[in-house]
Amino acid sequence: MGQGPEALAEADSLAGRALPGSGDVLAFLGVAPLRARFLGARLGGLLLPVPLMLRRPNRDSLLRAVLENVAFAVRGSLETLEEVTGLSLAELRLGGGMTRSAAFVRLLTDVLGRPVRVAGMAEVSALGAAMCAAVGAGLYGSFAEAQAMAPPLAAVEPDPAAVADYQDFYRRWQSLDSALRRAGAETY
Repeated sequence: MGQGPEALAEADSLAGRALPGSGDVLAFLGVAPLRARFLGARLGGLLLPVPLMLRRPNRDSLLRAVLENVAFAVRGSLETLEEVTGLSLAELRLGGGMTRSAAFVRLLTDVLGRPVRVAGMAEVSALGAAMCAAVGAGLYGSFAEAQAMAPPLAAVEPDPAAVADYQDFYRRWQSLDSALRRAGAETY
């Protein structure tokens, strides 16, 4: 694999070719659901086939497993926030560099099982700062008016078949994540 934008495009293509569940490869790479009672040390990253197998996973599955790890952690954090607040989000809005990965946007939508609205540009933090500056400079009378600076959001709807598949994959990931947390607590 090369470097720069071409490498990212190739990685996105490879991850997009792999089936949901990454050919039974699960990743635990430091991105974990937000849980206040578990803050602290965590075991380093792991990529492992579950159940353990003798065949070597391909690059497609390994790349997709990494993206699924992030999506599963986002789902776990979202579930925690909804539990704590008693509120439920009908959709998620997504911005930042990961929006450049069509494979990630698609699988995040399916892992969450709800619509995702994707920012029309990856640099949403810079846009937000520019909007604040425009309001402060008097170019716009309010933040609501300054939203005219933002490109429209793209709507991505979940695929019901993939959502059903990801229910099982997410539960397996949660179970192994909990086991790794326990092992980490015993280790540290």
